[in-house]
Amino acid sequence: MWDVASGVHFVDPQSSQLLCNDIEHTSDITNVCLNQSGLNDNRKLAWTDNNKDLLICKLDNESTRHKLHTIVNSIAWHPEADILIALCDKSVLMWYYPNIVWSDSDLLKYTCVKTNVRAQVQIVYKKITAYKKKRKDLYLQNSALDADASILHIEKTLLTIRLSSGGEYSVHISPFPLLLYDNINQGKWTESLRLCHMAKDTAMYGAFTGMALESNMLDAVIQGLTALDEPDKLLFFLNVSRMHSSTRKQAEIALYKKKLKEAVDILIENGLLFRAIEFNVRLFRWREALRLAIERNEFIEFVVAKRKLYLQQFRETENLAEFQHPQISNLTINWDNVQSIEEAQAQKERDKLKDSVQNSSELPLFPSLTQLLDVQNQDKNTTD
Repeated sequence: MWDVASGVHFVDPQSSQLLCNDIEHTSDITNVCLNQSGLNDNRKLAWTDNNKDLLICKLDNESTRHKLHTIVNSIAWHPEADILIALCDKSVLMWYYPNIVWSDSDLLKYTCVKTNVRAQVQIVYKKITAYKKKRKDLYLQNSALDADASILHIEKTLLTIRLSSGGEYSVHISPFPLLLYDNINQGKWTESLRLCHMAKDTAMYGAFTGMALESNMLDAVIQGLTALDEPDKLLFFLNVSRMHSSTRKQAEIALYKKKLKEAVDILIENGLLFRAIEFNVRLFRWREALRLAIERNEFIEFVVAKRKLYLQQFRETENLAEFQHPQISNLTINWDNVQSIEEAQAQKERDKLKDSVQNSSELPLFPSLTQLLDVQNQDKNTTD
């Protein structure tokens, strides 16, 4: 891998073939950093440009790139987990789970921890005696994280920074995110949630929620959003959790991640054409909804009826060429038939899932927050 001005190329050293498409950037790239943990098909690249902007992208030729921060001097990935560390404005920024930008970028702020290095130095020297004041001032001056400071080494929970003066300074990293990654990799979601409760750190809940979103663990997402106090997102996932069809749940989660094509494909591949068309109608993608209906020669009346109802509600005239076609515009709508279509499809899904729901013996993956608190109180009372 090498960088040339505003581009980065990825080459297999054994075969000399390109691994993925080149990354092109509008500004000159000054620093690149490839994550070290995980499988090869889940590699991520972080880089900074001459404007000191920090960006991140996946090496899958499909995912979008995101800007995480500005005025960044140095970056590095933790060697044992996907934790991104950056030096910025005399502080150390740590994103416990930067992958969350591809699931919900609004939650990225919850995964970031900021450590003020200069404040730590002042605390260390707070008890110094009076005759060492001059030495203290000199140390504080040389310890500032200016543009020349860089990340030297990361090992376990210790971050070593090379200061502009040439000296080194160590910053402690919380061990909780590393434990969280270990638990998630082993599928221990309940233990991971308990770890977040014990850590009492918002960044831990943010990372936990991001990992749950990535793994489509609906119960874990609900627990994480509850702790993060995100009522609008929590309400959405609570409504999704009430759906009996696991296929519809997967499609709704994919839609939440802004993966519309994947959500529609999930429904179609599992024989839920009506729900796929309803998806597009709900998102006002009228052309796509009509295209699916015409291709399968099903539910055309439903799409046209919803379109006409939409135009009536907003007092608009038809302006889409697909719906101005004589066979579509002259279609007679039987509203009772439209309602019966919706009811018939809903009943069909209920009948299909009836046996599986009755025979299901699965227990909830996670206890509620109230139950966890009750258990903690019982343990405390027992100890007392």
